Amino acid sequence: MTLEVGIDIGDVDLVVCLDPPFGLASFLQRIGRGCRRLKGLTRVLCVARTEADRLIFESLIQQARIGMPAVAYPPLRRSVILQQVLAYLKQVPGNRRTADQFANAFGITSDPRLPTFLSETLADMTAMGLLNHRNGVYEPASEGREFIESQRIYSNIAPTAEIELVDADTGRSVARVSRVDHEKGGVRIAGRSFELIPGGSGGIQKVRATGDHQATPRYGSRSLPYAADVGIALAGLLEIEAHLLLAIKNNGDLVVMTWLGKLLNLSLAALLSKQGIRAKARAFCIVVESCDGAAVLDAIRAAILSPTTTNPLSDQPVEKAADLGPHWHSLSPHGQSLARGDFHHDRHLREWIDKVTECRIETLNALAEKMLCLAEK
Repeated sequence: MTLEVGIDIGDVDLVVCLDPPFGLASFLQRIGRGCRRLKGLTRVLCVARTEADRLIFESLIQQARIGMPAVAYPPLRRSVILQQVLAYLKQVPGNRRTADQFANAFGITSDPRLPTFLSETLADMTAMGLLNHRNGVYEPASEGREFIESQRIYSNIAPTAEIELVDADTGRSVARVSRVDHEKGGVRIAGRSFELIPGGSGGIQKVRATGDHQATPRYGSRSLPYAADVGIALAGLLEIEAHLLLAIKNNGDLVVMTWLGKLLNLSLAALLSKQGIRAKARAFCIVVESCDGAAVLDAIRAAILSPTTTNPLSDQPVEKAADLGPHWHSLSPHGQSLARGDFHHDRHLREWIDKVTECRIETLNALAEKMLCLAEK
């Protein structure tokens, strides 16, 4: 995440990627940090900790040469609209505006979805006590004024949960990481070995420079699991054609490789559940419980094409797979449900299933082994 947007260090000539990013755009941004002023070739070192990481890195490099594939892009975030409404009210005279004035300020014609999103968000903010609405005019309510006076008004970027590793002997910060494996007893950072001292709390883990520990901590945010463009890149690397749906039997379940990315797979698993089929969503596959392989394609097609009156993502844990914004919890329960549902892309699922004409159950071979390791993502 550090080497994506906003970093411009012209004399960087080597970029080291410790983990595969969750989207092709992120990968291009990271490797594009090098040689920005010299306009030379950038050297990139991709560190693959697992076989799955190696495959993802290889697929990203191959796809980067081909170009960005067509995927469903993230929707407008309602929590960002909430923050921007209050930020706008803070800077205008009298802190009062009508719906039409909000529409003009937001450039309502720039996105066909924005009028509905703005109208629903204004209503939601009123219901939650962030806005007062009288005679067609909106102004901050007491909760809204508190929001405006806080630091929350300046950012719509969610804070990342980090653990600070602190040297127990010197009190100096060693590194900020997202996770350490306590069972390993220690970590290696920048070539130095550190022992993990039991008893850390409050986001602080004390360490001591000693031993010969080889385990590495996890760095960076895990808020956005692999996107659909990574799945497309992997399918291309493994030479799996778009018409072919591959599945593997694993411990009584059927692992169906969709290559759709976590969000579309969440939608697909929810749609299958409405058909009475239990399925779990992962980044590149869905795991279908006790399903006959011969019938799985028909079941998936029926789930996607069947009419439904409810959004399949409205009650799914989308916030664990996508960035809904740090102010998402300021929305009402209904607003949160709408925000989850915004990530459902019915058209992309229908276009995907229209291309699939065959489902094949793979036996244990080299391709199946690669797919199984990717299925854990």
